[in-house]
Amino acid sequence: MLLKKIAGAAVAASLLLGSPIGIGKTHAEESEHKLEIMATTEIHAHLMPYDYFRDAPDEQLGLAKTYTLVKQVREHNPNTLLFNTGDNLQGAIIGEHAAILRPLAEDEPNPIIAAMNEMNYDAVNIGNHEFDFGLDFMHRSFEDANFPIINANLYHADESGKPGENYFTPYVMLDRVIDGIPIKIGVLGVAPPGITIWHADKLAGKIVGEPVLDTVEKYLPKIKAEGADLIIVNLHGGKRLEDGKNATINDRGEHSLYFLAEKYKDDIDAIVFGHEQSIFPGDEDYDEVEGLDNKNGLIHGIPSVMGGFAGDHLGVIELKLVHNEGKWQVTGGSSRNVPVEETTEAAPEIVEAVKARHEQTIDYVRNSIGVSEVPLNHFFSRVQDSRATQLINLAQVWKGEQILSRTEYKDLPILSLAPPFRAGRSGPSEYTNIAPGPVSVSAIADLYMYANTLYIVKLNGRQVIDVLEQSAENFNQIDPSLTEEQELLSAEPPYNFDQVYGLRYQIDVTKPVGQRIIDPTYEGQPVTEQMEFAVVTNNHRASGGGNFPHMDGTNTIYASDDANRDALIEYVTEIGTIAAGEPGWQIVPVNTAGPVVFKSSPSGREAIQNAGLTNVSYVEERDGWGIYRYHFEDLLAQASAGSAQETEEAAASEPAEQAGAQAQADESHKTKSDTLLYALIGGGAVVAAAVAYLLFRRRANRKRQSLL
Repeated sequence: MLLKKIAGAAVAASLLLGSPIGIGKTHAEESEHKLEIMATTEIHAHLMPYDYFRDAPDEQLGLAKTYTLVKQVREHNPNTLLFNTGDNLQGAIIGEHAAILRPLAEDEPNPIIAAMNEMNYDAVNIGNHEFDFGLDFMHRSFEDANFPIINANLYHADESGKPGENYFTPYVMLDRVIDGIPIKIGVLGVAPPGITIWHADKLAGKIVGEPVLDTVEKYLPKIKAEGADLIIVNLHGGKRLEDGKNATINDRGEHSLYFLAEKYKDDIDAIVFGHEQSIFPGDEDYDEVEGLDNKNGLIHGIPSVMGGFAGDHLGVIELKLVHNEGKWQVTGGSSRNVPVEETTEAAPEIVEAVKARHEQTIDYVRNSIGVSEVPLNHFFSRVQDSRATQLINLAQVWKGEQILSRTEYKDLPILSLAPPFRAGRSGPSEYTNIAPGPVSVSAIADLYMYANTLYIVKLNGRQVIDVLEQSAENFNQIDPSLTEEQELLSAEPPYNFDQVYGLRYQIDVTKPVGQRIIDPTYEGQPVTEQMEFAVVTNNHRASGGGNFPHMDGTNTIYASDDANRDALIEYVTEIGTIAAGEPGWQIVPVNTAGPVVFKSSPSGREAIQNAGLTNVSYVEERDGWGIYRYHFEDLLAQASAGSAQETEEAAASEPAEQAGAQAQADESHKTKSDTLLYALIGGGAVVAAAVAYLLFRRRANRKRQSLL
């Protein structure tokens, strides 16, 4: 437990909330006090208890409800602080509505800032998604903020591209009063320097990021020199905290929290953080990690809190303080997360502040743009190809065709790259699930939840395979000989499981990372390094998001301001009807001695029956998740049946018809493989690279004429 004395500051100051409450002792006598530090994290424009994706209320989230929890804490203790760790401007569609769909009027505040102004924040940090709509919109939004906005490791780029002046105010010194006694509190803001990579399309040459630990090292002495009695770090970060000492601090700085707390445990009194869209303390992933106390909310002894996602929790740190002879001393501390309940009231102040924009957003998402003949869901999009992911890719190919037809790259064959975005990152309820029938804008926003813009990169065949190899880290390595249960899916987030549309390929989950992509083909031809592709993706991925190979901005051939989601809306409007499709990838069938399982939404149980799936089955529910078994044996049986049928057909052919029969068998093999989740990869013949490349380009040109 943290125990530290630092010089106090006898500075006249305003009380944090209300009037000073005396404790009946002079300042020279020792007195005990309690300070509660509250934090909201990863709000992502979720202001109201409403899910615009589903066009339905969601009574367990929303900043309006979180504010009710804030007021409850303040009612019981006048000694409080309130912080926010960033990622506020983007997420729920109301954020995009204010930024793009119906831009803010000249005198209209951003509804997100208007809501936060009601809450009296003491300081707000910057998150990576603050930049999603560009610098101009971010600045326009912050103009109306009545709270300090802090960040210490983002700088104006000078003429040489080096760090110049701080882009934001690096830290604030809060003069507050605790039970009538003045206290000076230093609050330092830091964020992943990878922001400048993920948003290189908007920030290159304008903002430079510096490492988190170096920044803390730089500013701690300054904060101490200004007489801070307490030091709080407000960090947008904390990913892979569960890895503990095994994590690696990369140049993007997302994994720095564990090492930050370890290095400065004698200098920092409290940490509020967010980026992982989870809770600390409380998430079982943080159990039994060296240096973490997941019950009391301590990281290397420092009271720390991460308050969930979308306003579903309020993080609260409780510090025990002693004031003696003009000095403040921290004698202990812990943290907790207070959940938003269905019965939690939405604060009327915020409801009123965002009412007009909320109603406009609901009207927008209810517009119908097409009809789907098939369900579109992501329950199993991490274990098999799905129409939901394909639809995103089809729209991107369609848009890419239009764009490149006017450029020097018009003859390049086009592929598309997209992941299942809403596939359980934030919990078992966060899955896209669109029923057959009319398709609204809200459904499209559910499929593509981020305000990314469309980018196109040029990659050769080898580079595309490298991208797929990293994507295949979605899976754990399976040992077929083990009889005990094995988990199929890794801890990689679903939005990093990019699937390539336009290729056929298999993923061998028994192989180690980097060796899993099997038999990749384009139009029946093996993918080679000599092939060149135009790959449609988004600005985040093309500029380095996810740290994929060859996706660092250097291979970008087209950068657009048009949103991927808008392309998806245009595409569905154009085709009118979304029909069933054929899968382009699958897991290689293999015999396993024991069960192989994965987590998904319990709602996926109904989808199995509705879709007639046989390669997955429901097992049970664990901690709110549905547990499913993946049946490799089913794929093996289907593959075997398909091969046997083809053999019988070939044997029955007359010798004089062998040539024609062989061609029909080849086509039959391809069709059956597609139907059986592509259980056998067709077109496996090896031909000379030069011949393959010529055929590849010729077929690419033919395919361009008949995309659908």
